This record gives sequence, structure tokens and C-alpha cells, in this order.
Amino acid sequence: MEEAEIITEPVPQILCAQCRHALDVGGLPAFTEIACPECGTAQAVPARLGPFILQGVLGRGGMAVVYQGYDESLRRPVAVKVLPASVGANSELVETLQREAQAAAALNHPNIVQIYSFGEAHGQPYIVMELLAGGRFDQMIAKGEPLNEARVLQIGVDVAEGLNAANAIGLVHGDVKPENILLDNNGVAKVVDFGLARFKDREAVLEGVWGTPYYIAPEKVRRQPGDLRSDIYSLGATLFHAIAARPPFEGETPVDVIKARLHQPAPLLRQIRRDVNPEVEAIVARMLEGDPAKRYPTYASLLADMRKVLAGLHPPADGIAQTVRQGGKIILTKKKGSLAGGKAPGMRADTFGLGAGGEAGGPPDSEAARRIYRRERRIRLIKLAVGVLLVGLIGGGGTLGYLRYRRTHIAQRAQEAARAQLKALQEEADRSSYGFWVAHSNLVMDLGAAESSLERVTNMHWWIVRTLEKLPEPGELTNTLEEATALLNQIAAQVTTARTAFAEFKELASGVTSNRQIIQTATNPAVAEAALATFTGLVASARPVEKVVDQACRQVQKLFKDIRELERKVRTEWEYQQEEIKRRAAEKADEERREKEEQERTRRAQEEAAAAEQELATIQSTREAVLPLVQSNRFQEAEQAFREATTGLRHDLARQTAEAVGERYRLLVGLKAFLVQAITAEAKARPEGFKYGWLVNGIPSLDVVGADAVKVRVRGRDVPWEQVSPAQMLRFIRRYITPELPKTERVQHYLEAAAYLYELAAGQERVLKQAAVYAALAVREQPDLQSRVARVFPDLPEPESGAP
Repeated sequence: MEEAEIITEPVPQILCAQCRHALDVGGLPAFTEIACPECGTAQAVPARLGPFILQGVLGRGGMAVVYQGYDESLRRPVAVKVLPASVGANSELVETLQREAQAAAALNHPNIVQIYSFGEAHGQPYIVMELLAGGRFDQMIAKGEPLNEARVLQIGVDVAEGLNAANAIGLVHGDVKPENILLDNNGVAKVVDFGLARFKDREAVLEGVWGTPYYIAPEKVRRQPGDLRSDIYSLGATLFHAIAARPPFEGETPVDVIKARLHQPAPLLRQIRRDVNPEVEAIVARMLEGDPAKRYPTYASLLADMRKVLAGLHPPADGIAQTVRQGGKIILTKKKGSLAGGKAPGMRADTFGLGAGGEAGGPPDSEAARRIYRRERRIRLIKLAVGVLLVGLIGGGGTLGYLRYRRTHIAQRAQEAARAQLKALQEEADRSSYGFWVAHSNLVMDLGAAESSLERVTNMHWWIVRTLEKLPEPGELTNTLEEATALLNQIAAQVTTARTAFAEFKELASGVTSNRQIIQTATNPAVAEAALATFTGLVASARPVEKVVDQACRQVQKLFKDIRELERKVRTEWEYQQEEIKRRAAEKADEERREKEEQERTRRAQEEAAAAEQELATIQSTREAVLPLVQSNRFQEAEQAFREATTGLRHDLARQTAEAVGERYRLLVGLKAFLVQAITAEAKARPEGFKYGWLVNGIPSLDVVGADAVKVRVRGRDVPWEQVSPAQMLRFIRRYITPELPKTERVQHYLEAAAYLYELAAGQERVLKQAAVYAALAVREQPDLQSRVARVFPDLPEPESGAP
């Protein structure tokens, strides 16, 4: 983790730690080493995080950085553990950190690092805790040399005391390792970082393996719930590492280290370090047992053995203060070179009242001082003589007192030996009893599972019978009922055997309980030893019974799998046949539905066709009705009458047909407007107008000299448009629709002429061919009109060659 990941606030100015000179450090990176310009003292640039001044990095973990800090509000040094914002955004990690603070803050114990507070700054959660200056246990181990057994065992006692206090409130640490063991100035060990702790009554199965590979307990590797014995295993691995200068299991990768403890037991300390104390080796070996049932069952039993061995070991002859616990008190031994052995280092000689070059106890130089010195020497000699006389006087009585003391001491030693023997017998009973009651608990669970299996098998048998009766085609399942009945009887027999054997086991358990009570309450070792012999015999005789129950329950599980396989076959066949029945029914229903839908579609199509025919007939009859209007050149009236008559058509074909007819009528309206405009323009251009343009009895006879929307002016008279004959209209069309017109107008007028001839044709093939000629001229001029011509003029014949 990079320091830049932790967001802090700069400190603009500090005071030199030596001369108190003000130093401007604004703009310098946090924790940069600088020297005071006045006195030259080296110091680091601090940083601010909330109410704390961070003075340097103490250590880094998997997801946090620990800083040495100063609490400005309470004016005390602290350690601040900070998560970066990138990690603090993960709510699960923040909950872990908060759980650590809440769990550890509830403990006030000399062997647990005290938690002061929990907070957040710049989105970064942090924990404020006690600052210890004695270093970490992993730093001691990192030197690569074996540590003194007494020192290591004392640290083990301190850690076990702290873990025992946590266990008393139901808290399991979960990650005991050298990095989580800190030392104070007196060398007392304290446990830190309950980040992996779990309350026993809330423990859940973990999604992975938590812990450090060198120290994790085997049951946690197997993803089994851990308890205090898991922490004892991790502490044992830590002590092994400190004494042997290497962890109990090693490998090229963390996975190899984890696998090693699953495939082989932990090595003995003497295989690595020959001078190890046998009792220390025995304690560590028991802590590292792969089976939790074989480890120390409680911290009390572990601490009793560790203190007993520690009392006989020699403390290390180094400058580190050692701690020894006696009767629950902490006694600090003196450091080498401390005040108990002479002057304090750094003190001046005159601090103790001596001269500039004098020695404490040597004779002075002046006469007056020599007289004082001789007088004090005589007084000391007189006191010594008096002391010797008094010793002689009380010597006889002292001898008698010593003998009385000796007898009392021997009696006390005998009582202590008896108590120690009783305690050893009780611990032996505890160990055996633990395994016995674990077996008892397992048998209760196994028997309950077997009886539950019997009940389930009975229900399964009933289901198989009913299902086979309902199967239309049994097929290959003809012998299934006999097999299921045989398996049911075998399971019932095995359950009966297990019940009978378990009843015998319970009788033995009653004897085990009563003898264990005798051992626990006995004051005479002989009574306890006799009860232990009976206890051990009952436990031994229970093992064969335990095997009977276990084998019977295992057989039940095996037979249960067999009948489950039969049930699966029956269920599969049943489901297959049910699915087949459903499939056939569904196919039949689909076929009926398709037939109904086809009939419905046919009916609707017929109704639609009939309705469409009816609408098409309406269109045709309307065309016939407005034909006189077309023949009398009243095109606009014809278009309006047709539109009104065909409003509300429902069918697409009818609407398309009506649209085509309506478009032809609109073309006729345009044709008439064009002719009026063309006749008027020609009359203005020439006085005679359209010379001989008017037909009389089919012969061009009169000049056409003008026109408007109502009439055509012929020289000498006016003729209404209603009286203009189709032959006269065709003469006008040929006269004014000429190639000289602009292309766009010419194409439009071709379509108008085609519409006029198409509507007047009334089935006359010759007229339709003339209409086809004009339509062809429009398409030739503008090919993209082909689809429009086909739509507006359906069923046009092939046009005749030549001009219209």
C-alpha cells in the first residue's frame, strides 16, 4: 500500500523537538526527514488526520497503515490505524474494522492493547489505540536466531492471559501471529488486531480460509468453525517459530504451507534445536496437535503448564526487562545496568553527594574528615560485635525454630504434591472426558440422523407404492417395489441396532459421569486414581459400542442413498409419463386450436371478401351514377359526388380503388382548367383565336375566340361547357397538349388526357387504347410514373403506335 493512498492534511509549522525553534514545513511531503537550521536535530515532517498529528509510519498490514500519532485533545501519544478511502468504500471491510474496535474496546486487560476510539476522516475509517514502544514480537523473530525459551514462554503466558480474558466474554481472536503481539517498555506482551474475531454465539461458516499460512489451524483450512483451540494452535506455531527460528511448516507458496499441515503432523522442537527443554517441547507439541480434541481444552490448563515450566527456566541475560507471573501478580526483574546495580547512566557524580574525583566509601583527605571517618568506623565495629553476640544468644532457639519450620515445610510440600497429583489426575480425566463426550454428541447426532432417515424412507416407500400404482406403463420398474421394501426393512434393522447400542453407551456414560465427579471432588489422590482407573475402563469399553452405533448409522446412510436412487428412478419415470400425457394433450389442444383458428380465418376472409365486393360494387355504381356529369364536362361536381358516396370504406382494396377513381376525377378538373387557360391565351394572341376550331356536325366551321369556367365563346355565340361534345373536347386536347409545352406541364396534361379518355371509354376498346397512348407518353417522359399510372389506370390495354 502506498503512502499516497492515505489522505492527510499538511501541518504548516512545527517546533524543533530539541531547541523549540519554529520551523516552516508548509509544502513539504509528510514524514520527510529534515534538520533544524539552529541545532541540526533531525526530525520528520508530521501530518494531520482529524484531531491527530501523525508523526511517522509504525507498520503496514494487508489493508491498513499504522501511524505513530499524538492526540491533541487529550494530549497523549497514540497509535492510529487507518484504512485508505479506496478500501474504506468497501462496507464489509469497514464493518470488520469497526467490529475490531468494538470487540477489543470492551476488554480492559494488561495483555490486550487498549482501544481508545473509532472514527472517519476524508472517507477513511481509523482506529485509535494505545501506543507501545517495546516493539513487535515478529521483529524479535526476524533476526533469524533462536530466542531464549524462558523469554518466549513468558510472552506465551502474556498472550494466553489476554486471549483467556477475551474468551471469557465469548471472543475468539482468529489471527494469532507474531505481528499481532506487541511489547511495552517493560517487555510485557499484549495482543492486538481482533480484525478476524468472531463471537462464538454468532459464528458463521466462512467463504474462504482466513488467517496467516504459517500459523493457521488445520480446521480453519478445512473451512470448519474455529474456537479457542484454534487460537491455541496459532499461538503454539508462533512460539515454535520463536524458539526454532523457523515456522513449523514451510513451503514454496502459501498453498504449500497450508497443505503441509493437512498431510503431516508438526515436527518436534528437538528435531531443529537440540538444546530445547523437554517440557517446553511437550507444551508446544500439544498446542500444535492437528486434532483439536488433543490440544489444551482451556487456557487455564495451558497457563498452568506454562507457569510450572517457566518457574524452572533461567531468564535471558539481556537488557530486556523480563516479567514473571506469580499468584496472578506481575513482577518486573531488574535490567542489566539499572539503578539496582549502581549509578544511573547519564547521572553526574555529585548527584549522589560525592566530590569531584572521590569514590563512594573511600577515606577523605582533611584531618577533621579523618576524625569523623575513624569515629564512624569504631561505631560500625561496635554494632558488628553486638550483632555477633545476639546471634550467639538466640542460636539455640533458632535451631528449634528451624526444625519446626522444616517439618511444616515438608508437610506443605507433601500437600502441594498431593494437590499437583490431584490436578494432573483431573486434567487427565478432562482430556478423556472431552473426547468421550464429543463421541457422545456425535452419536446423538448420528442416531438422530438415522431415525430421521428411517422416517423419510418410510414416506418414500409409501410414495413409491402409490406412484407405481398410478403408472400407466410400469416398464422396467416392475421389481422396484420389492427392492424398496427390502431396503426399508434393512434400514429399520440398522436403526434398531443403533438404538440398542446407544442405550448401552448411555449406561456407560452414566458411570463415566459419576466417576468424573468423584475425580473432580476428591481430596485424596488414591481415591481419584481409583476413580480414574474405573473411568478409563468405562471409556475403553465404550469405544466398541461407539463403533457399533457408528457402523449402523453409516449403513443407514448407505442404504438411504440406494433407496433415494430407486425413488429417483420412479420419479423420473413418473415425470416422464406425466410429461408425455401433458405433451399429447397439448398437441391435441394445439391441433383443435389450429383448426378453430383456420375456420375462423376462412370465415373472416369470406366476410371480408363479401364486404370488399360490396364496397367495390358501390364504387362501380357510383362511377356509373356520375358518368353523365363527366360526359357533360362537370368534372368538379362528379369528383365531389363520388367522394361523398365513398366516404367510410373499410377494406384496403376498396379504399385503393376509390382513391384511384378520385385521382382521375381530379385530373379531369385540372384538364378543364388547362383548356380554359389555353383557349384564352390563344384568343389574346390572335384576333381569330382557334381558327375553325369549333365542329359543326363534325366539320370544323367556326372560330373559338375565348372561354371561361362556364362557357366557350364561338364567333357569333356562347356555348356552355355542358354542351361541349367529347369530339370537341378531343379537338381541344390535341390542339393544346403539344410537345412545345414544358416537360413537367406536358407530362401532367398527358395524364389528364388519359384520365378523360379512360372515364369516357365505358368499355370501348378503341377509346381505352387512345387513353393508353397518353399514359405511355407520360411514362416515356418520366419513367418513375410507371407505378402511379398502373395504380390510377388499372387494366389499360397496350397503346397503339403513333400520335394520339
